[in-house]
Amino acid sequence: MDKPPSRIRTVRLPNEPFLQTNGYKPAPLDLSAIELNVKMEELVDQLSENTHNVWARERISQGWTYGLNEDTEKRRSPHLVHYSNVDEAIKVANRGTASETVKTLLVYGYVLDPPSGDSRDEDAEFDDTEAYHSRTYRLERTYGVSSGRWYYECEILTEGSIKVGWQTVDALPDQEVGGSGLSWAYDGHYEEKVHQGMVETYGKVWHVGDIVGVFLDTVDHTISECEHTSQ
Repeated sequence: MDKPPSRIRTVRLPNEPFLQTNGYKPAPLDLSAIELNVKMEELVDQLSENTHNVWARERISQGWTYGLNEDTEKRRSPHLVHYSNVDEAIKVANRGTASETVKTLLVYGYVLDPPSGDSRDEDAEFDDTEAYHSRTYRLERTYGVSSGRWYYECEILTEGSIKVGWQTVDALPDQEVGGSGLSWAYDGHYEEKVHQGMVETYGKVWHVGDIVGVFLDTVDHTISECEHTSQ
């Protein structure tokens, strides 16, 4: 402006970098000389993954579910996936924060000793490895199905336990399909159907490449599935 209003108060900005007009200047520790060994890098990876899991659990507890696009209004996020499938930019950011944390502890004199042996290998027989790679997909749009006959198909792309089925709109987003009285599921890996967490033998084993169809008949009040091998 050629002539600033008289009410504007001029403030002399400091020439020193990062120094604020109120006198505050952030002075973080210099971590540039700290190098992490292989074990500490493994710790950074674990902390990074845990950060993602903490964030994901908080989102799910708030009613968020997986979606192809970020949608705040519908509470959908494409980042609610297993850490191995997370965008690389998120991994880099998480690793950066975790690395700074570990280096800061080392600078302050804390000793971080890795556990003797590989505890993951020792406890492998007690781990349900499939639980670490579970993912729930939900439709981008939901419809109030109260009458008629409805059918959909899906192709089996991977080995392992996969559940397909139906659930009511009142089913909780953080609960597996079939895990409550509000949903019904079929798992062709284990040849079983699930409702209210109760398992019964059903169907036949499916394989990668198979096409599985799920049919809902609100007239007869039945749910069924069909399967054919893709050639």
